[in-house]
Amino acid sequence: MLSVHTQCSSATPAAAVGPTNSGKTYNALQSLAAAARGVYCAPLRLLAMEVYEALNHRGVYCDLVTGQEVLKVPGSSHVSCTAEMAALNTHADVAVIDEIQVGVSRE
Repeated sequence: MLSVHTQCSSATPAAAVGPTNSGKTYNALQSLAAAARGVYCAPLRLLAMEVYEALNHRGVYCDLVTGQEVLKVPGSSHVSCTAEMAALNTHADVAVIDEIQVGVSRE
């Protein structure tokens, strides 16, 4: 059972479902970059690093948190992390959980 708690009672979950290469992640990252505070949860360190680099390159200050490293950016408002390192008790206007099916278990 997965339980996620949000500090914003007006949060509206949304799922982007579609075929491979249909722009799901791209659109989610556009929303993330436009948000005042956001978090990107990746199934792999490499994906978390790519989003960290892309957001910082765009001027959206973003920290990186993985099981191997923590890179803090002064004044950051966003976090790119591997899913197991996500801080579930922090506020985010937009949270992207990429490849969520990876975390699904029938156990």
